[in-house]
Amino acid sequence: MIFTFVNGRSVRDRMLIRAVEQAYQTLIPRGRHPATLLFVDMRPEDVDVNVHPMKTEVRFRNGGAVFDVVYHAIRDRLADQTENAPATTSTDSLAPSTDDDCDGPNHNVVERRAGSLRRSLRRPSSEYAQRLALATGA
Repeated sequence: MIFTFVNGRSVRDRMLIRAVEQAYQTLIPRGRHPATLLFVDMRPEDVDVNVHPMKTEVRFRNGGAVFDVVYHAIRDRLADQTENAPATTSTDSLAPSTDDDCDGPNHNVVERRAGSLRRSLRRPSSEYAQRLALATGA
């Protein structure tokens, strides 16, 4: 499930969903979908929220630029995460841990990766903010 937010408002936007799905395309099996929360903050004048009466759909002034920024931001972040992932050497470490085995062989690795990803996604990326500003004429 992909949830998208623009300037703090929950919206349904096919272009944003397509950018997320294409960014994950080579990383997950066909028929599977990423669980994603996407938050996009931009100048209010660059997005029209009056497309739908309930304001659940938006129109971007420069949709292609927004697509590119979202797609490349996700791809770059995923590349950082997969490049820094520790290599697994035994099939035992690939087994999912059960509820009884919370401290299984992957537990600490998963916790470190999740924490790292949470921290990195919380930091605004000035590179992407600059790309979006250039693309939208800010």
